[in-house]
Amino acid sequence: MLVNVNTDTCLDENLGNNWVRAWGRNIGDNQKWLLDRQGPGRRWSVRNVASGRFLCPESDDPGTGLRTEESPYLWHITSDEQGPRLCISAAHADEEDNKRVLLPERKGDKQVWYFEEA
Repeated sequence: MLVNVNTDTCLDENLGNNWVRAWGRNIGDNQKWLLDRQGPGRRWSVRNVASGRFLCPESDDPGTGLRTEESPYLWHITSDEQGPRLCISAAHADEEDNKRVLLPERKGDKQVWYFEEA
């Protein structure tokens, strides 16, 4: 599971429309993600266990939302400040369900996520 440090919500795929939102833990397969290293460097695909679809942004624009697609999207996963300028962020940084997850410019704790084995 990918859990937000600030809100304690998880990345959750809506299996009806493939949108990815921040949602309270329910430990369903739609909140479980498999990581697979792709090629050289720190590039990873992130696949949802329930749907088998890959986590990806809606577009390349800053502030875009997340969804899943059939084709892999490669992410740069890092634990330092040297990573890419766009980061996965929980909108409004609160613990309510169905909060949109965005890709804004990097800043703040609401963009810190950790992996938790489910």
